[in-house]
Amino acid sequence: MMVKRGRWTGWRLAALAAGLPMIEAVLIDVFAPSARALAPQASALGPFGVFHDLRWLLVYHRSWSLFIVELTVAIVIRGVLIGLFVREAWPEDQPKPAARAAIARGILFTLGATVVLGPWAIIMFAQAVIPVSWFFFAAIPPFLIIAVLIDHASVSSWLRRPPMRVFGLVLLSFFVLSIGGALMTLSTRPAGVLVAGAVGLFNAYAWRATVSGVVSRRAARRTAVVPAALVVFLAVVVGGSAVGFAAKAPRATDTKPLPDNTTTGRPVLIVKGFGGSYAGGRTYDLGRGFLTRRFSYAGSSASGRPLPYKPVDTASPMNVLITRMDQQVRVLNNATKLPVSIIAESEGSLIAERYLEADPSAPVDRLIVLSPILAPGSVYYPPRGRDGWGVAAGWGLRGLASVMSAVSPLHFEADAPIVRDVVDQPSAFHDACFTGPVARVEFLPLADAVASREEGEPAAGVTVVTAFHGGLLGDPSVRAHIRSVLLNAPERADHSMQTLDTVVWAGAGAWRVPPLEPSLNPAWHSAACP
Repeated sequence: MMVKRGRWTGWRLAALAAGLPMIEAVLIDVFAPSARALAPQASALGPFGVFHDLRWLLVYHRSWSLFIVELTVAIVIRGVLIGLFVREAWPEDQPKPAARAAIARGILFTLGATVVLGPWAIIMFAQAVIPVSWFFFAAIPPFLIIAVLIDHASVSSWLRRPPMRVFGLVLLSFFVLSIGGALMTLSTRPAGVLVAGAVGLFNAYAWRATVSGVVSRRAARRTAVVPAALVVFLAVVVGGSAVGFAAKAPRATDTKPLPDNTTTGRPVLIVKGFGGSYAGGRTYDLGRGFLTRRFSYAGSSASGRPLPYKPVDTASPMNVLITRMDQQVRVLNNATKLPVSIIAESEGSLIAERYLEADPSAPVDRLIVLSPILAPGSVYYPPRGRDGWGVAAGWGLRGLASVMSAVSPLHFEADAPIVRDVVDQPSAFHDACFTGPVARVEFLPLADAVASREEGEPAAGVTVVTAFHGGLLGDPSVRAHIRSVLLNAPERADHSMQTLDTVVWAGAGAWRVPPLEPSLNPAWHSAACP
């Protein structure tokens, strides 16, 4: 018998949708407080729920056998939940589907969504290893478009096009979950649980409106528009990635090397990031009074000149790069008899910081980091041939690296020595390890706020600029700002940009993967500051 329900008398739907996030929020506060922003997604629409589960699963499994078991259990549980949500959200004037049929459809939907959303979850896992914003922008927009295209399949056939309002509800859910995640991150624990419940009530509304919208068009004829759109979109993503990476890939600078034998001016060593190359000539000019030299990942010649390097050289082991940096700093110091300033971008910031930690007496007076990699290695995967936390995610990352190499000039290796250094000893790369007499100034691109970093608002000595990751040295205004810093000109902090950075960082937390709790991983127990 059909039970007549009023507008908000669907108390079971509301209780389930609000209760699940609140329970997860309490559990996260106890066991993994850094992942609080994910809790509201426990009862979200189907694609968001599956993406939520995948990110937890990629981090928290210790072997292949456990991964298979956990994946199977996650698919079944999420499928059952989707079936229950669909039944409870079903319009009052329509006969409900049988519980068994709704749950079976929910499980099949979860299985299909796992396949099409899995690659984007792996990209977000990669961001947790090396937190740069390009991973976020490569994963989240495609994930959202796929979510829009597949959401209706938890209720009806993939071959039936849902009304436009259902597309709008998916987009609205994304923004509400982002805002809810930000409030969860910035609020106290008790308030966070209430926020999770409030977002859960929105999830109940989203389920009811989505199911009603899809059911209202069940009589529409079947069409291949949605599956075809999904295939075309994936093809565009792959092809567009190839073109985009080719356009943004670092090029060899100064293909016709020019002599640079000057030994006058304040010495500045410029350290670029991963995947770049250098032909051996001049580097960025900071203007009159400065002697700039490029740090070479390949080392220096017998006369002390930086050698040309290729992208593969940027993946050398950290201890090798530290030794090469020390040699090149001392060449500049000996030539000018002045302390050296280091300007390091992206991966270069990791090398420069570890160098100064290893040798606090180095002849360096200032470190300026651009697009620094903050809080890297928040997840783990074991070396090839071993089991351990994140083993399946590690192989997914290797597959992702192979695809990137095939469609772009960027050759990222999941087992490159410097990447393994970060994965095996992440705490050695955190800001807390950087102590000493050298003044440190940061230039953070606003786009990098979507990546991981230490909690809280950016500290003093940090300038937030409206830019994407990498390439800040190519911006004349940033170079002018750097010159002012090197000349000790007074700085005026832009607190509005720092606040905006914090808001963006908190909102993006809903889409990052949860960090692995350090106490769980024996491989990290010996990791510490140098």
